[in-house]
Amino acid sequence: KKAGLTQEGLADLCGWSGNSRIGNYEAGIRTPGVEDLQAIRDALATKKVRVTLEQLIGQHESKTA
Repeated sequence: KKAGLTQEGLADLCGWSGNSRIGNYEAGIRTPGVEDLQAIRDALATKKVRVTLEQLIGQHESKTA
C-alpha cells in the first residue's frame, strides 16, 4: 500500500504474470520463497519503498499465524 501499487502492479514489477501469486501470499495460501521475497523487495525499491527480507518474512508470518 505504501508504494501505491495494486497486486497486479507489484506482480508486473516482479516479472510475474497476473496478480494471483501476490494475492495468494497476502491470503496466506502460498508461502513465498527467498527468491520471490527478493523480487518483491527489489520491486518495492523501484518505488522508493525500503523493506528488508526480514520485514517481508515477518509480515507473511503474522498473516499466517
